[in-house]
Amino acid sequence: MLGDGDNEDEWDEDEGEGSQELVDFSPGSFIVAPYGEQWYLGQILDKNKEVEADKSDHYVYVNYMDRVGVNTFKWPVKRDLLDTLKSDVFFSCDPPTISTGTSSSRTMFAMDKDLLPKAALFFSKVPLTSFSNTFQN
Repeated sequence: MLGDGDNEDEWDEDEGEGSQELVDFSPGSFIVAPYGEQWYLGQILDKNKEVEADKSDHYVYVNYMDRVGVNTFKWPVKRDLLDTLKSDVFFSCDPPTISTGTSSSRTMFAMDKDLLPKAALFFSKVPLTSFSNTFQN
């Protein structure tokens, strides 16, 4: 409520709502979001081209990467798709780069290492039970 003051402002600041940055939800964009009991890197897909995607404006359809290390990801053999609430997305980021020293048969990728603390901070501030996307598909 406007004018009710401090309680709402404090809640927003504590939860990060007041300072939420703009997220690029367009198809092809990369995002960081919670998935199960960890955060993951994923790419937003075009919902109009995906039969099983939730068409609601509240969701994005994401193809999540497998996490191999702290900052090492790979595309799974079978796409890992999940309808994810836009409000659950932490932030968007540049596409991952090919990880140097990749020795497996599948290419490994890394995200900007400066974003790791940011992802950990977002993840630590929100209880796991509040993530809506965990059991969407």
